[in-house]
Amino acid sequence: AGQASRDPAYLLLESGRALASAGEWELAVVALAQAVQARPAYAEAWAYLGMARRQAAMRQAPSQGMDIPEDLGRTELRKAYALDPASIPAAIFLANYWQQVGDISQARSILQQAAGRAPLNPLLQVELGNILAAAGELESALHAYQQAVALAPQDAAYYRLLAEFSLQQNYYVTDIALPAARQAVLLDGQGAASQDVMAQVLIQMGDLAGAERFLAQALGSNTDYPPALLHLGIISLLRGDTQAAYRTFNQVIALDPGSVSAAQARQYLKSGPTTAP
Repeated sequence: AGQASRDPAYLLLESGRALASAGEWELAVVALAQAVQARPAYAEAWAYLGMARRQAAMRQAPSQGMDIPEDLGRTELRKAYALDPASIPAAIFLANYWQQVGDISQARSILQQAAGRAPLNPLLQVELGNILAAAGELESALHAYQQAVALAPQDAAYYRLLAEFSLQQNYYVTDIALPAARQAVLLDGQGAASQDVMAQVLIQMGDLAGAERFLAQALGSNTDYPPALLHLGIISLLRGDTQAAYRTFNQVIALDPGSVSAAQARQYLKSGPTTAP
């Protein structure tokens, strides 16, 4: 560890990852480009560089009204995987790339190989579940998400991901999403993400008052949490209060313009007052 901490390429990778975590994608690209320059065979740095380049473009695209070039980041991601096929970031980021450009078969193959090499890694099971769901294989996808939970039974994040899969696919919401969300809340206490997932389940089940209570708790612990605000806007829309809904959707966009929540808020604004889940 001491030797790694003195390695310039490693320090640049860690700097790039920290910037990425903070949403500073353009600065992350600069740090990661320097990391691969310092060590050209550094697979993990190439993987993060390819991912960061795509994320930086995705962050800019909505405000500039442009499409992301399909091949952006592909060279770096393929190089990372070629350098070290056993690297989990290299496998996940390359698979995510193929999914984004519509090649589910490539993504699935990469993740199945990665999961075979690291069968005890819950994140790989989640990524595999995501790909299987995209392919319409919901029973296999469910098994992968449940395997992730079994591998990390004290981690609320995997229960949230299981619940979100069930919600997104409208797949046994009462039997799968509801108990998974409850367990996430039990493990996570007042964590905004778990409270928000529980609210999503209740919205889908038609319990708007219950959902509102969980969203109030989520926003109590994180007043500017975009997903909770988005779902609060959806509740207003379902109740017919389009003015309140649109105010909330615009608030979500202002808070984090490049986020998934902001993209969904824009879609609701574009679709008009009749659209609700």
